[in-house]
Amino acid sequence: MSELKNLSGLQADHPLLNEISESVSLREGASGVASFLRAVVQHNGAALKQIAWEVGLPVPVATAVRRELEARGYLVRKGGKLD
Repeated sequence: MSELKNLSGLQADHPLLNEISESVSLREGASGVASFLRAVVQHNGAALKQIAWEVGLPVPVATAVRRELEARGYLVRKGGKLD
């Protein structure tokens, strides 16, 4: 979680956030990834549906962001909750 907290503090122009947003074709761009990360940290242990609603992303789009973050080792699911 500490690594995720570090990521959640990144500015939207950070290359990593741009890379993630491009890999999932996120229309909201890096700022959408930054918002997603902040919501995950703020609502630690929340379900993906709640995070998606919080940041205004459709659930399938939030799922793509989650999968990309999991693939990179920044996010872990525990019993359907994000951590």
